Amino acid sequence: MVVQKLIAWRGARGDDGSIPVKDAIEGVFAEVAPLSFVVEVSDDAESKITSIGSELKELNGADVTGQTISSIELNSFIGQMLQSLTLVINKKVPATVGGEFEKSSKEKIIYRCILMPLSAASEKINIVLGAVSFKTE
Repeated sequence: MVVQKLIAWRGARGDDGSIPVKDAIEGVFAEVAPLSFVVEVSDDAESKITSIGSELKELNGADVTGQTISSIELNSFIGQMLQSLTLVINKKVPATVGGEFEKSSKEKIIYRCILMPLSAASEKINIVLGAVSFKTE
């Protein structure tokens, strides 16, 4: 799934290397909406999670919609995935994150996440879209 989303992001990027516009790539994420999240990037205020899919809420153990990035616990499921957020914003390229997470029930989750920079309508990155694939052990 991560590779498919990276290919879609690159295809939406265009020949000039511009940041893909959210509307151009949003449709390819419809099938993974329960396993995706959106970060609104802001210059004057802190970035925050504006939406999170139902399966991610469950895996994370909490709904973090509306929370600022700094208020999300680093050792939470979503917190682990957001550790590359600054890199994605500064370099203007997608990044993948993978690892293991143990739920409170002691169930182990092996995951991979892709974070993709997007623009609402210009060259400026103001959205980062994340999508996750996982399996449990």
